Amino acid sequence: MLPRQPAVPRGLAAGPALWPRLPRSSRVVNNHHQTLALKWLLNPAARRAGKFSNGRLQTNAEFVPPRNINMDKNELVQKAKLAEQAERYDDMASCMKSVTEQGAELSNEERNLLSVAYKNVVGARRSSWRVVSSIEQKTEGAEKKQQMAREYREKIETELRDICNDVL
Repeated sequence: MLPRQPAVPRGLAAGPALWPRLPRSSRVVNNHHQTLALKWLLNPAARRAGKFSNGRLQTNAEFVPPRNINMDKNELVQKAKLAEQAERYDDMASCMKSVTEQGAELSNEERNLLSVAYKNVVGARRSSWRVVSSIEQKTEGAEKKQQMAREYREKIETELRDICNDVL
């Protein structure tokens, strides 16, 4: 018999990098490293708009993937690494797409980041597709549920197709 694991306090996630859950209206930043990470992830336009001030991050201040070509390649790679650590693979893929659009040849590290980003983005959609397809097959008697599952599966397929065309 395995020893019992100590109980994790409610609202805390496993792992040192995750923060306790706070009310959805705002998240209080009380750690210098957390503040630096948040400033790094927020783009300059969001900082100028006042969405990050006085140690508070409003929930409407979402990460906007960089789309301008003038952004420094090294900065985009660093943002991709941060996104990978945060398991935000859509943001990671967006950053690496911007790096590839600059036209320069990618280093081994950059190719690996691009590969990891799209592998995880596609992998999540494939997993969703399998689950929804299984549900669709199991609901043969209920036409309304089957129709809903079919429409959702088609939506996931469209996302997958768009992502694959994007990387090509």
